Amino acid sequence: MPPGALNFDSPSTLAAFGGQAFTDHEFEQQKQRFEQQNQQERAFASEADKLKRLEDILSVLNKKKGLVSEVGLERLAERNGFDCLKEDTIVSGGRKLKTLVIAGSSTQIDIVLDNNIVQHVTLAFPGLPEPTARLMEPAGQILLRDLKLRPKQSPLTKELDKFASNLERLAKLDQLSIVEAGFICHEALTGIYKSLQRLHEWDISKLREQPLYSGKPQQFLELQAMCSAHGVPLLHARDRVGLALQYWKERRFLPPSDDKTAAYASDEEKVWSMVIECAAMEGLSEAPARVSDDWISKTILKGGVMTTDPLDIHSLDWQEPDTVALPPPEEGKKDKGVDILQPDMMTTKRVPQVKFTATFDPRSFSPTATGFDCTSLSIPRRRRNFPSHPLLM
Repeated sequence: MPPGALNFDSPSTLAAFGGQAFTDHEFEQQKQRFEQQNQQERAFASEADKLKRLEDILSVLNKKKGLVSEVGLERLAERNGFDCLKEDTIVSGGRKLKTLVIAGSSTQIDIVLDNNIVQHVTLAFPGLPEPTARLMEPAGQILLRDLKLRPKQSPLTKELDKFASNLERLAKLDQLSIVEAGFICHEALTGIYKSLQRLHEWDISKLREQPLYSGKPQQFLELQAMCSAHGVPLLHARDRVGLALQYWKERRFLPPSDDKTAAYASDEEKVWSMVIECAAMEGLSEAPARVSDDWISKTILKGGVMTTDPLDIHSLDWQEPDTVALPPPEEGKKDKGVDILQPDMMTTKRVPQVKFTATFDPRSFSPTATGFDCTSLSIPRRRRNFPSHPLLM
């Protein structure tokens, strides 16, 4: 019997398949080939496992943003897509201060450090008009509080977590902005703030006309407008960079009696809000973000309508501002625009691929009937977190 003939049940079976028996040498070669293949597969599996474990480790490490230091700030800024530049300055006494410049397309943050201890923070938006830029000043103060040492706090325990959260929000808006086309997300959100603030002031004026609120202090009326009318818009407040619309608050019938109590209530009492932000559009059915201060008319109400009820939303004169028109995309550059069909159903217009979003903070649980209403509007489940203002629908 030839060597290897027992690879099949019998030599006749082998012959029936038209095969030839393996010699001992051929059998050893085939065996080595299979062993090498198995070793390679195990190596690939091992490398994949190593990569997966490494990703898990990095994910855990990324949850801790590190401590406040020159290196920590630079690493955090680069991780969020910013460019960094360092400058040295000699001050009186021969001390050397380090200035870390964090720059994006529409955002610049200057952080002055003395031996890794933050002394000063300046937040600037070079492309914004001056009135809008002034409204952004509280954001710089929030960043400074996030980084500055508290009394008796050690530099070895000052973490970057709060600063990292606000920097991520700034980075997101910076990346979505199209500066060369005049579309800056900060300016778009500021326009919403101005419109909502105008509506809030109108709410207070109408409440003051009602006999029930006659003689009530301003703070009491503001709380009632927050919880009973259209909410209170806040830009860069409560240690959070960005726009929020507060609609409910603890102790709403007990306004603060003095400045100290007001400061405590502003920081500590629980408030329910809707956080208004910008995000990338997910489909052509979504309305693009726009830059405008006139989301509601100056008169607030529609022409010929007289009402003193702040909840009469059908009488409010909401506007539909024009979208920002983008030029054709340049070759070799990332395209941030999308073509949408115009009302005439014949022409298209290139607009920023950015939308407004509103998220309840804290999360709000809706009744089943509201869920059915959202389904009838074809709103995806993950986005069922919008306010009643038409400009965000």
